[in-house]
Amino acid sequence: MTAAINRLGTTVPSYQEYIQRLKAAPFLGPYWNEYVDVYFEHDVKRQDDGSVISRSYREGILEEGLNYAEARPEEQWGRIQVPTLILRAGQQLLSPGDQILSEAAASTMHQSIKNSQLVNFPTLNHYTLLFNIEPGPLEAIRSFIA
Repeated sequence: MTAAINRLGTTVPSYQEYIQRLKAAPFLGPYWNEYVDVYFEHDVKRQDDGSVISRSYREGILEEGLNYAEARPEEQWGRIQVPTLILRAGQQLLSPGDQILSEAAASTMHQSIKNSQLVNFPTLNHYTLLFNIEPGPLEAIRSFIA
């Protein structure tokens, strides 16, 4: 996640350059579509000088990462009382095993949350899961809601 986090809080001279940098990312560029365009169009704050910066709060994400072990989310899963859909992206971002949610963690989460459903998408990554690259995630969400 270092590359993704490093983009946050960094001013880029123009929106075009910002997008070109994102398109160069192997976990995002090859999958670029209109949904990715819309997402990143709304992800930036445009400065008066034409430069852009992500709206995501870098320090908050870093703090969350530093305090992840302290929060012990695996201890909280059993307290969830509502039906829960867990979507797992199985494709690596940059290197093998760098998925946000490992198979083991997804399985433990699913077993811990009563009335949960786990759907694995081995050909999608943390980003492509959201951007309609494949119909599976949307179908799973619609089915879950129904």
